[in-house]
Amino acid sequence: MTFTYTSTDPGGTTRDTIRLQIGDTSSSDQLLQDEEIAYFGNAPACARAIAAKFGRRVDERFGNASLSASQMSERYLALADMLEQTASYGGVPYTGGISIADKDSVADDTDRVVPGFSVGQDDYPGTMRTGTLSSE
Repeated sequence: MTFTYTSTDPGGTTRDTIRLQIGDTSSSDQLLQDEEIAYFGNAPACARAIAAKFGRRVDERFGNASLSASQMSERYLALADMLEQTASYGGVPYTGGISIADKDSVADDTDRVVPGFSVGQDDYPGTMRTGTLSSE
């Protein structure tokens, strides 16, 4: 298994973007391997996997010092929730049909799914459309 992260271009690959979002950017303190990130495919799922990893560990106390794995698990679960919320609000709203050029480009897009209905789909030749003064 491998660990790869390019700090000079963190948005260059999906893997690097996910690593940056979950804070897994240090090769000396790896949390997930490249193959695991590829399997999960998104930052919230990766954060939940890390939370599960820390959730298996127990909290330890050595005199005045302590190691709290449960706190790490809770923080990665909170990160996963935050990343999911960010993803759901991260899109840019789009309003279609307000530009002739936009409507034409949508109509010309051969990769676009054909809508289930369209204006004029029930028109019969030789009849008038509702709201028109002449037959078309």
